[in-house]
Amino acid sequence: MNNLPLSKPIEVDFCAQLLVVNKDGSVFSYIIKYKKRLSKLNYFIPRSSSIGYERPVAEVPKPGIKKLDSVTRRLAYFKNFGDYLLKLKPRI
Repeated sequence: MNNLPLSKPIEVDFCAQLLVVNKDGSVFSYIIKYKKRLSKLNYFIPRSSSIGYERPVAEVPKPGIKKLDSVTRRLAYFKNFGDYLLKLKPRI
């Protein structure tokens, strides 16, 4: 069995580094330290506090979203609508 006294809480001294890159390429670096009580819950950091800028190697497309011009969109719409009409059972 452990014979440690339970009357004094254990102090934790924990630090971590957080690197944030926004969509616009702004880079921010933070050192995070654990505290039992927070003096302030939220911090709003202005873009002017950025430590640099990271340019993306290539644009990452969003999954499931296709860029179509108006003609391609209309052709796709008419094709889908035609398929829908062909699947309908005729009503007489």
